[in-house]
Amino acid sequence: MNQKRKEVWESKRVIFATPQVLANDLVTGICTANEICCVVFDEAHRAKGNHSYCQVVDTLKKHNCKFRVLALSATPGADRESAVEVCSNILLMQVTNL
Repeated sequence: MNQKRKEVWESKRVIFATPQVLANDLVTGICTANEICCVVFDEAHRAKGNHSYCQVVDTLKKHNCKFRVLALSATPGADRESAVEVCSNILLMQVTNL
């Protein structure tokens, strides 16, 4: 199973995966961190504490200095402090409210 997933990571340009799968594949080396240039997080307001989104960003920061994060959320936080925590955890520099 791991070899097949490694082949997918190596042969595809766009991958859809749960945050847990990506975090695990980065830690185990199935996915090469320096090959990732953009991650898209849906429900980004969950990026608190030890959530998989935070783990993914932490791992990418350790191995790769050139990646972007696109974070989507209809509910960015109950208050400003919560929203700032999420932005900090996943390296968001700009927030757009539509």
